Amino acid sequence: MTEWKEKHTKKKEGARFKHILEPIPRAAAYIGGLLLIFLLTSPFWIEAVMDILQHQSPYTVHSTAGVSATTNTPPGRDLTLYNDVRLDTRRDIMEHRFGLTLQNTRGMRPEIYIGHNIGDIEMITAFFYDGLLKEATLVMRERPVPIETIQIELIDQYGEPQTRTYENGEAPISGLTGLHGIVGNDDLNGKLAELKHRRASLWTDGKVRLDTLIYSDDTLAVLQVHLAATDWLQANQSALRPVGLQP
Repeated sequence: MTEWKEKHTKKKEGARFKHILEPIPRAAAYIGGLLLIFLLTSPFWIEAVMDILQHQSPYTVHSTAGVSATTNTPPGRDLTLYNDVRLDTRRDIMEHRFGLTLQNTRGMRPEIYIGHNIGDIEMITAFFYDGLLKEATLVMRERPVPIETIQIELIDQYGEPQTRTYENGEAPISGLTGLHGIVGNDDLNGKLAELKHRRASLWTDGKVRLDTLIYSDDTLAVLQVHLAATDWLQANQSALRPVGLQP
């Protein structure tokens, strides 16, 4: 008899508990469970979100009188590098990577190499001293973009240039001393000469100089880039030619 009463009591308690839960909709129970999981895991996802926010790029691009700019200079800019071409890279690495061919005599200072049609690069001229790249000029493939697009990309990578010149017509760019016609390539020179709008920019940190020249018309643009280890060139061969100039 006692055992029957205990079973009956447990059955009544279970029915009462079920009766209490029945009014709670199933959807509400799921939402409550999700909120509980959300609160329990908050220390982990809050830390991840804060880390992402702290590492967001601070640059804001705007345009003033046709010249694009950023609000501040990117930290850790590297003037020795453009499009996988880095100053002080060994000659054998550059030969293999860009299919360079020697234009003068092995052992000369500089040894001059040229490469064509490598990825985004239409032509590269590389100058090696004692087996290391100390100067290079790149002509990138033409792109169907306005001149401002390429200028913004350069500023995003290197910050505001020290000097900037914009000219139209056939007159030579007066604001650049590190860039001029493409030596030994009349076809490329002819194509660039047809692009009448030109924007030249210069960056330097005292040791390295980076010149860019954008040729453009209303439909496309071509970027020419010149890298030079000016500090090294000044110390090692200043008597041969002006610093930062190709021969």
